[in-house]
Amino acid sequence: MKGKIHRESFTDEELWTVARAVVEEEGLVAHHFRSYEYFVREGLMELVVEQDAYLAMSVSDRTYVIESGSVVMEGRSAELMANDDVKSRYLGI
Repeated sequence: MKGKIHRESFTDEELWTVARAVVEEEGLVAHHFRSYEYFVREGLMELVVEQDAYLAMSVSDRTYVIESGSVVMEGRSAELMANDDVKSRYLGI
């Protein structure tokens, strides 16, 4: 069946990678990021709840990492972004 994609031939991670590439190509992620920046700059945002750790830390002064309903790490965003454990566990670096 030419051109047909079978779901079972891709892992969830591979599908997420493709979906993210499409979204980024369309500029939706950049738009989302600029919206956060605007709200923070204008003093209109006090709290960001975001699964994209890099995005959240990039626009915030402080970060609280929550796993299974509990705060497992907190601190200044810039310091957390420089932390090797945070880089490997949450930023994929």
